[in-house]
Amino acid sequence: VFRRDGVNWVEEALLTGSDGDSGDGFGNAVAISNDRLLIGAYAHQGGCPLGADCGGAAFVFHLEGGSWVEEAKLMAPFNERAHYFGYSVDLESGLAYVGSMASVNGYFEAGASYLFRQVGGSWWQVLKLTAFDPNTQNWFGSAASLSGDTLAVGSYRSEGAAGSVYMHALAECLSPPIPPPIPTASSWGIVALTVLLGVAGTLLTRRAAGQFPQPSSHD
Repeated sequence: VFRRDGVNWVEEALLTGSDGDSGDGFGNAVAISNDRLLIGAYAHQGGCPLGADCGGAAFVFHLEGGSWVEEAKLMAPFNERAHYFGYSVDLESGLAYVGSMASVNGYFEAGASYLFRQVGGSWWQVLKLTAFDPNTQNWFGSAASLSGDTLAVGSYRSEGAAGSVYMHALAECLSPPIPPPIPTASSWGIVALTVLLGVAGTLLTRRAAGQFPQPSSHD
């Protein structure tokens, strides 16, 4: 990490993942927003029960008292084969985006995107997005950019390898914020909530096929 000091850029910190290992690819993607950093490690294997089929992680660092401290390690849900999770990342206003080369509906490396929201001192997955027209090795999520309530997701091998960009409007589907879990809640309840929100994000993408997405209002 470098910080500008007058006309010079001064090295401030050298960061690594808390459980990093050789070949993790830590630093393959980086995003910064105010006092937080999001760093992808697309080949990381730590904590994944499926081995190489769900490799990858993204690490959140927070600047505290002049030092960068690891705040969270983001991963795909434990039962998903999110290959290369952390291949792309972005960060803005309490939202963290992580792209992966996950297989979708039987299409190998079609790609999927995950959004995490900061609630208090924790980060929770609130959306999973896939293309409405997934195909083998389209790599949806190979690049992305967050700006306000808009998310642009690149899929550079789609359209016969010509590439395309999918636009998503996030304002409605991310409001209100997801509350912190109740201490006595079962882990299955938390998993169910994550799955339901992921389905909502996927339906939003499919509904908006062929146009700039405008989420419908909910009574």
